[in-house]
Amino acid sequence: MIKINETVIYFFSFIIILSSFYLGYQHSVYNQDYHHSFFILKSLIEYEKGLKLFDDIILQYGPGQLIFFNFLGKFINLNLVSISLFTSFFYSINLLVLFRIFH
Repeated sequence: MIKINETVIYFFSFIIILSSFYLGYQHSVYNQDYHHSFFILKSLIEYEKGLKLFDDIILQYGPGQLIFFNFLGKFINLNLVSISLFTSFFYSINLLVLFRIFH
């Protein structure tokens, strides 16, 4: 059985997480996702206009994401790029959480 140093595992895990965010950032800035990000932005605009979740708004990603972006919209300007950036950031954080769970 091959024994791998603990530091090497952490280093490569960190590189994978950092690469994931960097590639997500590049995708967010240079290649707009008019399906996913626009759907989130459209749902957010409908939610801010007072439409009801699950009755008037079709939620493809669940209410948590919409409520989070509604809260975030009070502090920053949300557009297709910023929504995609935050989604990429949380996917990268998700990798960190999965690494900690499985390690």
